Amino acid sequence: MAISIKEIKNELAQKSRVDILEYCVRLSRFKKENKELLYFLLFQKDDLTAFIEQVNAETQAGFEALNTNSIYFIKKGIRKILRELNKKNRFALASEVEAETLSYFCNCMNEYAIPMQKSTQLKNIYEVQLQKIEKSLDKLHPDLQYDLRQKLKSKRD
Repeated sequence: MAISIKEIKNELAQKSRVDILEYCVRLSRFKKENKELLYFLLFQKDDLTAFIEQVNAETQAGFEALNTNSIYFIKKGIRKILRELNKKNRFALASEVEAETLSYFCNCMNEYAIPMQKSTQLKNIYEVQLQKIEKSLDKLHPDLQYDLRQKLKSKRD
C-alpha cells in the first residue's frame, strides 16, 4: 500500500510537534540512509562548504583504500565510491555540491592513475560523471560556472 507524498504531507501538517519528533526518531532506526539524511538535515545543511569538504575527504579515502590488484577490483571500488557520492549529493539537493563533488571524483580518478584506457566501463563512468558535472553547471550562477568550467577544462586536457 503506497500513498502519495502529498497525503503524507497533509497528515503530518495535522500532527503535533511531539508526534512528528517521535516519527523521525522511529524512521531513523530503520535504515542507515534515513539516519544519515536526518543527520545532514539537522547538522550539515546550513554549511555546504564543510559538507563538500567532508564528502571530498571520504572520496579521497575511498580512492586510497582502492584495491588495485586487478581491473575487476578497481571497477568494483570505483562504483562503491560513486554510489556513496551520489547518495550524499541526493541529500544536499544542490547543483553546486554535485558539481564540486563530482569534479573532485574525476580529479581523483586522474590523480590515482585509474587505468581508464584498459577498461571501457571505467572510461564510461568517467565520461558520464563529466556529463553530470556539465548539467549541474548549467544550473549555477555564471561566476561559479566559470570557475568550475576552468577546473573541468583542465581535467579533459
